[in-house]
Amino acid sequence: MFDFHRHFSKDKPLDTAFYCTSSINEWDQKAKYMSFGILANNFSIKVKDFEYLLSKKLEENPSFHVGEVGLDNRFNNLEEQILFFEKALLLSYKYNRIFTIHIVRENDLLINILKKNIKTLPKHIIYHGFNKSVELAKQLQKYNVVVSINPTCMKSKLINNIKELDKIGFLVESDWDNKTDENYRAYFKTFSNDIKALEVNNFEVINNEFRTILENF
Repeated sequence: MFDFHRHFSKDKPLDTAFYCTSSINEWDQKAKYMSFGILANNFSIKVKDFEYLLSKKLEENPSFHVGEVGLDNRFNNLEEQILFFEKALLLSYKYNRIFTIHIVRENDLLINILKKNIKTLPKHIIYHGFNKSVELAKQLQKYNVVVSINPTCMKSKLINNIKELDKIGFLVESDWDNKTDENYRAYFKTFSNDIKALEVNNFEVINNEFRTILENF
């Protein structure tokens, strides 16, 4: 099973995972499938400089993407987060790249921003680490968003409605962020098998389709 969201470790990047970054300091990493992102606790530059650097990276790397960038209410710079988020969203649209979002308790704000930017949304948006309601997943689908779940969802209420979520479609991810890849394969395989054991029928099709999208950039 392909892993639609993980982070770099000290080990050699795999060709079976989509690597996301959360700091500009990580942008010099290289993997077959990766994206350029920045999170709220890593704002070390101004948004105009972020725009310039991200544009340059996307021009230099036509098969690389954008993310994770997001909205996180654990930090007190929400207005600045919105500026970075909207700029990243627009650049993802401009360069026709996949956009991976990071959200912590700001789903209403996310919907408002997607509505506001409806004419310039990327074709493919991944909401990583999703553990909210099926109703929210349906609402997000209107804005080109596919949700991605990881092992933390096994302890959420969402898992009780996994068959309903499967009708919409979802991706699977590890969100692996350990220093090495020791136990990574077993960790992600166990999660994938746990999802399959819930007798969902559609998610493997969706994952294969999205992997094909990723491979064709």
